[in-house]
Amino acid sequence: MLSSETFLKQFLLMSENFGFGFTTEYQLMIYAGLKNLVNDQEFVRISHGIIKDTKLTDWNAAYGFKGKPALADWIEAYAPPKKKWKCDESTGFKVIEDISNNLRIK
Repeated sequence: MLSSETFLKQFLLMSENFGFGFTTEYQLMIYAGLKNLVNDQEFVRISHGIIKDTKLTDWNAAYGFKGKPALADWIEAYAPPKKKWKCDESTGFKVIEDISNNLRIK
């Protein structure tokens, strides 16, 4: 479970890095959406990866100047990878497809 202290520290770091403003309500909504999906270590690792790998120009292209992601964007970035099983008809074996995405802009 994600602690509120870790969330707040990383959220403020992302806000400072990408220049988006926020309200208390927005911040609480994001925390409520993520707190049971990721632990502290994963949240820090993913946050630092997003900050390291995403240019401000790419962020602004995706979310607008000083724009902020929607809750669905945050969940998609931080939720554990989703796996989808399907059967390979030629062999009968189950195949796993990774259907996860990230906030990272490519």
